[in-house]
Amino acid sequence: MSVVMPRVVTRGVVFIHSTPTALCPHIAWALEGVLDTRVALDWTPQPAQNGGMRTEFSWTGEQGTGAQLASAMRGWDGLRYEVVEEASRGADGARWVHTPLWGFTTPGCQPTVTLSSMKTGCAA
Repeated sequence: MSVVMPRVVTRGVVFIHSTPTALCPHIAWALEGVLDTRVALDWTPQPAQNGGMRTEFSWTGEQGTGAQLASAMRGWDGLRYEVVEEASRGADGARWVHTPLWGFTTPGCQPTVTLSSMKTGCAA
């Protein structure tokens, strides 16, 4: 006998704070790959970065979708973004922030860097 776990739906927002123009279609494709649906992003110029663009996108999905979205865009040069997943039944809310210099950080956590290995983490 198998146990069927109930599907828990949550929602959140992806904020692309700045990205090179060339990455715009790749970001849309990454979001579509996770959400399994067409995504239309409204890109506007990022005045703080010459030639950069920015956008935000609200999403709905199962618990854990925020982590999947954040991971799908990881490692691209020049991309600064955050993904927020609201709290839902059985799970706290979460927020992932990514910058080219620090990689992923969690708000409320002081990033630490070991220069010899370039690993990042949180100060205890």
